[in-house]
Formats: sequence, C-alpha cells, structure tokens
Amino acid sequence: MWEYFDAWDEAQANDQALFGSDPYKDELDEITDPQDAFRRTLSLAEQGSVLAMIGVGTGYLYGRLVEADTGLGEDWYRRAAERGSRYAQLRLGKALGARGDFDGCERVFAIGTDQDWAPAQFWLAWYRLRRSQSRATYREVQPLLEKAAAQGSPAARWLLGKRMTRGAFGIRHIPRGIRMMLELGDELAPVCG
Repeated sequence: MWEYFDAWDEAQANDQALFGSDPYKDELDEITDPQDAFRRTLSLAEQGSVLAMIGVGTGYLYGRLVEADTGLGEDWYRRAAERGSRYAQLRLGKALGARGDFDGCERVFAIGTDQDWAPAQFWLAWYRLRRSQSRATYREVQPLLEKAAAQGSPAARWLLGKRMTRGAFGIRHIPRGIRMMLELGDELAPVCG
C-alpha cells in the first residue's frame, strides 16, 4: 500500500521538465563506471545539476557508492529543492521526519503546502500527527488532509478515512470515513492484491 502511495506522490513531483532542462543531463547519462560514478555525479552537482544533486543526496543518505552521511544527504536534497525540485523536497522532508526533526520537516513541507501541493499537505499532516494526536492537532490537520484528498492523494484519503471511521474528527464523520475506506479498498485491491 505504501509503495502505491509513494508512487503517486512521486508522480505528482513531476520534475521531468526540470530534469529535461538540466544542462548536465547528457553528461550524467554517460556515467557508466560504478567506481567513478559518485565522483563524477558530485562534480556535476557542484556545477549546478539538480539531477546530480538528487543523486548525490541519495548516495549520501543511503550510503550508495559512498559512505552514508545523513547531514550531507539532506544538504544536497535541500539544494535541489531550493532549485525547484519537488522530488527533492519530498525526500528531504521525509528524511528529516524519519530522524525526528519534525520542525525541519514541517518547514520543508510547509513550502509545498503553501503551493497547494497534495503530497506536501499529506506529509505535513502525517508528521504533525506523529508529534501529537490531540483534538487540536486533528482540527489543524483535517483541512490539509481534505485538500490533499480532493486532489486525489490516496495516502490522504486513507489517513482521513481511517481517522474518520475512528471518530477522530467527530462522530458525524464516521459514515463518510467508512465510505472513503471502502472506495479506497476498491482502488487498492488490484494494486495490493
């Protein structure tokens, strides 16, 4: 299920135009030697390639072709996000949230939320609920989840429906939550088998 949610989010990132206009795209495509790949990708990232910045961020964050360094991985994702990459914004916000930097995570996802971007709205709500599941927090995140769900976010529909069926948004929302979960179940059945 989460793979489906992640795939939907990444499809919304739609950095294809950004990548297509990357002046170093051809040079990145020519990198084939694994022994030299990280060094060459890092060089292109330092020259301004957003695509390379994402590659370097991924390398550092997950220890691919280089020793893992969370701080450097997040820094390269941040650079790519500052240059307009929504994919990098998504990866950076999740990386910050995964290590418990909820303030940093919220700052990253607030940028996408201000741009009415559904994945950012969902993840901002998700991480706020990780911090607190108070009534006040539920009232705060409901509009975020509603907006993201209206834009088609399956993760937002799942979380909103799940919490509604449990009465987190008030008992009057329970029937709507049940309907949402049934509809999402039909959508996920062929995908999750």
